[in-house]
Amino acid sequence: MSTEKSTTGAANVAAKNTTGGLADASSSTKVHLLDIGSGSGHQYGDCLLGQFGDVSVLIDGGHRGDEELVMEQLQQLLGQASPVRVSLIIITHPHDDHIGCIPSLVEQGLLRSDWALVCDPQYRWGNPGDTDAEFTGRDERVRAIVEATLEHDRTNLDDNTLAGFIDSMPNLETRYRNMLDQLHTAGTRVVLHGTQAAEEAELLNAFEAVGLEVLGPSLEHLRECFRLLTEGQTDAISAFDSALDFDFSSGTTIANAYRSLVEGGVTDAVPTNRGAVNLQSLVTSFTFRDQRFIFAGDMQFADPQVESEMLQASVEDMRARIRERAPYAFVKLSHHGSDNAFDKVTMADYGDTVLYGICCGNAPGHHPNPVVLRLLNRNRRTIDWVRTDRNGLVSITFNPGQAPDIVLTRGRKDDPTPPRTTPPTPFTDTDLIATAASSPTSAQLSAESSGGGSNFTFTTTVPSNAIRLSVTLDLLAGGSAPASPGVVSVTTDADVASQIYRASDPVPKNELTPNSADDAESDPGSSGFLNIDADCDVDWRAAKSLLKLRSQVNARAPRRNKASDGTIGDRAHCQRNSDHNPWVRDGSVGVVTAMDITNDPVNGCDANTIAEAIRASRDRRVKYIIWNRRIANSSAMGNTEPWQWRPYGGTNPHTKHVHISVKPDKPSYDSTVDWAI
Repeated sequence: MSTEKSTTGAANVAAKNTTGGLADASSSTKVHLLDIGSGSGHQYGDCLLGQFGDVSVLIDGGHRGDEELVMEQLQQLLGQASPVRVSLIIITHPHDDHIGCIPSLVEQGLLRSDWALVCDPQYRWGNPGDTDAEFTGRDERVRAIVEATLEHDRTNLDDNTLAGFIDSMPNLETRYRNMLDQLHTAGTRVVLHGTQAAEEAELLNAFEAVGLEVLGPSLEHLRECFRLLTEGQTDAISAFDSALDFDFSSGTTIANAYRSLVEGGVTDAVPTNRGAVNLQSLVTSFTFRDQRFIFAGDMQFADPQVESEMLQASVEDMRARIRERAPYAFVKLSHHGSDNAFDKVTMADYGDTVLYGICCGNAPGHHPNPVVLRLLNRNRRTIDWVRTDRNGLVSITFNPGQAPDIVLTRGRKDDPTPPRTTPPTPFTDTDLIATAASSPTSAQLSAESSGGGSNFTFTTTVPSNAIRLSVTLDLLAGGSAPASPGVVSVTTDADVASQIYRASDPVPKNELTPNSADDAESDPGSSGFLNIDADCDVDWRAAKSLLKLRSQVNARAPRRNKASDGTIGDRAHCQRNSDHNPWVRDGSVGVVTAMDITNDPVNGCDANTIAEAIRASRDRRVKYIIWNRRIANSSAMGNTEPWQWRPYGGTNPHTKHVHISVKPDKPSYDSTVDWAI
């Protein structure tokens, strides 16, 4: 890839960022990434409008419940009153966050189209009635849970929200099939991709002026996806029949059953081939006025996540067709910027493409993946990107030989900030005081005679997102006179509290790691990562699992040296990929997922003993350990097996401290289970 953003050519032009109204040149090409909302019901999702001269193409429909939001934007962008009409509707694949609100808009007569290109429902559900028959005689919640596992991962939702999402799944097939019937009744020419070859040829001929091509998937590819989905569904049902005994009136139980299937606790069949629905995504390309655009739904180009050599080869074939047509004026990153859809290898497939877009609702979730955002950020000198979770509605106007005109509703382009992983839960000092005053939680006060005084231990439960804990103890001997002078210490255990530090406040000395270049070679290529300082300017806290580890070390070695201790890194760490940066998001708060512990064997803190104990325990929370010029990852790295030491060549040899990084998912970084040290 070139080292400078090109300013000439049809596809290789630098994007300029503007804020204001929409461009009104009717002959221009315009691509709009619609705002698809925020909140727990708006995870992920795609909804785009392409305007190629007089031809308008709506690709996917966001979420169910987005009707008003999407209609308002379509009316504005198309300059039409309700009902709005487009030339072509494309539904890339039968996932809930792509079908979205289109069935409802069609049913209400608010959306009309001349043509529709869609995935044939038989490759998700079989023939009408097949799926109903598969679940005959079983509680309807079994079907809901199994079907929900084929959607995007929602394990991070709270139990009630997740249960509501699961409950909506059984009618997805009905909504989809009804939509196709209603489109046909309204006069739309509906074409089922892969099944209706002659009709699809007519459609391509009708849109020849805008260079519409369907790069995949093939009919054989779709059939193989359906085979894997059917096998996974059968295995999941068998797991329920043989292993699970649930009270389906409980939202918590429903949510846990779903998590068991998704995380592989009940059966490995669903996680192993969970890419099969995404791999049904239509991959379409448009060429208009010498500029090419590509949209690929949720196609997992980087990692298909299926056990099928046929599908893996088919994905490679599609990538080859993409390379043949590169570069592009615009690429919509598939699967909401997931790392199974986009990596440095697939980025090379797009050639000298300089403008990318990510569709995603502004809700806690896993996409866009931080790894993808880091890749984009490493290449920020030569590319631009926009993302709807941060930018809302994005409108881009393309004219040959000119820089695309990007209009953002909010935020800034080229924003590498990782997505929130959990919803924020505001908690004020007043709330904390009221809670403590109104409910006697688990507080207890005990006194033991020790010499001439008393030792007092006070324990209370503190909300995990409290930012301040004030404790006043009036110590009276015998209830009447001041006790003899002594030391009063307050300890907040990692099991119940993790202090949040304000971005504007100085970093506490006990948390700032003094170790430069501490984990520069933790992952291949990470030392070349360049991030912006603003990404570190957030309220932050340390991972609870690491605070638990530190509390255990402190209890074992109360007099240990802490000269090399620390969690958060300095500004130098912010200039590269380091787990000492608060990049993991828990709501609006950054989480540091790395900790350094000083080697002080004389006073009971032997870093080698700690490192070897953690290695031996194979703690699932651990990402990697660095100690004494060696690094051990919990996953295989090249030819090195998981948990095996390999040489560490960073400038800091880690002879004065041991470095522990934990994984960036909340169940890992905030688990307060005791460490086996």
